[in-house]
Amino acid sequence: RDKLPPELVYLVEKIFDDMIRNDKMVRYFVLHYPGGTLTYPGVPPSKLARLKSERRLVAEVEKYAAKYNARTNIVETVISVPDKDNNLWAHIEMGVSPAAVESGILRTIMNSVLVGILCFAGSLGLAWYFLGNILVPVQRLKAAAAAISGGDLDQRVSITTDDEIADLGRSFNTMTDSLKLRIEDLNTVQAFSKEISSCLGREELFRTITRRFNVLSASSHAAMMALTKEKDGFQIASGVNVVDERARLPLDGPVISELLKKGEEIFLPPPVRESPEMTIFFPNVNVPPEFSVLALPVAIRGRVNPVIFLGGDKLKTDADSRRLYRTLLGHASSAVQNSRLYELAITDGLTGVHLRRHFLSELERILESIADSDPRLALVMLDIDHFKRVNDTYGHPEGDFILVSVADTLKETLRVSDLRFAERA
Repeated sequence: RDKLPPELVYLVEKIFDDMIRNDKMVRYFVLHYPGGTLTYPGVPPSKLARLKSERRLVAEVEKYAAKYNARTNIVETVISVPDKDNNLWAHIEMGVSPAAVESGILRTIMNSVLVGILCFAGSLGLAWYFLGNILVPVQRLKAAAAAISGGDLDQRVSITTDDEIADLGRSFNTMTDSLKLRIEDLNTVQAFSKEISSCLGREELFRTITRRFNVLSASSHAAMMALTKEKDGFQIASGVNVVDERARLPLDGPVISELLKKGEEIFLPPPVRESPEMTIFFPNVNVPPEFSVLALPVAIRGRVNPVIFLGGDKLKTDADSRRLYRTLLGHASSAVQNSRLYELAITDGLTGVHLRRHFLSELERILESIADSDPRLALVMLDIDHFKRVNDTYGHPEGDFILVSVADTLKETLRVSDLRFAERA
């Protein structure tokens, strides 16, 4: 005590006293410092005697952190004490009851067991989370991909979470929807092309094109219009729910003129403003408020002819539908062009009526088709009286004018399904 400042001795003894008073497991304290030792009451007599007689024990204290003294039944532990410069200044030796050590070991074991249980439970929870939120969704995604690759385009990924895997599933479903739509469009284009390619006649072709666009667009009204012979307007060639099948539209109408100028589709959203074009669907241009119209140009060699009008309150005008319409218009353009070439081959260049070869071929086909069903058939033949006198008196140009007039009268009178034939003598 004489070699240490009194305030330090007081502080050390106060700490030791508080420790022994508060912890019954602590038996004694010994402070080993370079100048000697400071013992606190409670040090076993044998220990105290050895400290006084063998000062070298102070140097040996650093060799161990804790050891059991069988003679005193005390566990001796050592704690290093640094100075303010963090240099080793002293050691505190503390005598602890073995029961405290045993209790600490048991607590350590119990804590370790508890930690192990918690870790195991956490692993199970993590495995369950991985299984339910990662592995199962991935397996569903894999199964859906396998089904789709096998041709089942109705297969979709079931989404039950809201994480990255769910985002992947949504993207996969969107991709599948788009793929299914594209394949449906391809099938539609293929069926459309196959159907119109079998139509050689212009009228049959126009009816087929109008009907197909009417169904695909979910329109309630449809009309396909072609340039008149005089090229002064457009006349209905085929229609669905039209007011007059012989209706004509002028070239200077707002929609027609825009189609001829730009050659692009025109969409009129509801309410459709009054325009001459609406007279083909409604008398007096009395258009319902929810009615919309889509005008589609059929361009052949850069010229718009014919045009298609689609109208209705449930008309499909979304981007995908319009892309499909444009594809179909390309096929329709080729079919119309081919039909014109076919018409040139089977019709008279002056009157536009069918030639004898086509008449006989069609007559044979009709006779075969009704042979086993309805044998009733009317064949009408007519002649122009005194036609030779007209040619001889007024000349062949006047005779040609009469032939064209008679042919036009027949075309305007006969039904679409009737043969239009005239044999020129």
